[in-house]
Amino acid sequence: MQPIAERSRLGLYHTAFLLPTREDLSSFARHLWKLGVRFGTGDHAVSEALYLVDPDGLEVEVYADRPRAQWSYANGNLRMGTQAVRFETLPPVAEDSWKGAPSGTSVGHVHLYVANLQSAAEFYCAALGLDITVQIPSALFTSAGGYHHHVGLNVWAAGSPLASDHDARLLSWQLVLPNPREVEQVVDRLLRAGFSETPGIAGERAFTDDSGITVALVAESQHAA
Repeated sequence: MQPIAERSRLGLYHTAFLLPTREDLSSFARHLWKLGVRFGTGDHAVSEALYLVDPDGLEVEVYADRPRAQWSYANGNLRMGTQAVRFETLPPVAEDSWKGAPSGTSVGHVHLYVANLQSAAEFYCAALGLDITVQIPSALFTSAGGYHHHVGLNVWAAGSPLASDHDARLLSWQLVLPNPREVEQVVDRLLRAGFSETPGIAGERAFTDDSGITVALVAESQHAA
């Protein structure tokens, strides 16, 4: 397995780990400073994030959300942007307060490099059923239930090849649906839209988009088991 360079392959841009509180993000930032680890930052209005690159060249985001009551909208789009995180505004925490990922940490979203936004919207929105929360010329941000985004899609690596079996890459990701009936409904929409079913890694119903990215559809009860 070989490391990859930034924007050199379609597929995973980053996996984003959501911390329960801004205090946790402040604690993690102090931990990185203490270790001397280099990282980037992004204040996206709805959230504040730290960005690292793993040894395989894949980006990892660690972030905390601002309360939904503080999110704002314009012309149907959620207001998001990218500014530097102002660390002086994060809650003060003790120097050695980071004890590892706290209970409640989850994968908040995945962000993907795709070849074409129109075909991505046909797969992730029209067929899979996610809503567009933010749309810009080079990216779509999509979610369920009004979240800022569960799946980000961008064309910043358009023209790059699909990740191969020799590249560090995302094998698949899971979309957890409330019950088996909804899994079958989504499967039916994908099939009617002309997408072919792909064997899932653990036997799930799975489909692969035009950029070689596979999503497995699982019911919440199956996921919990």
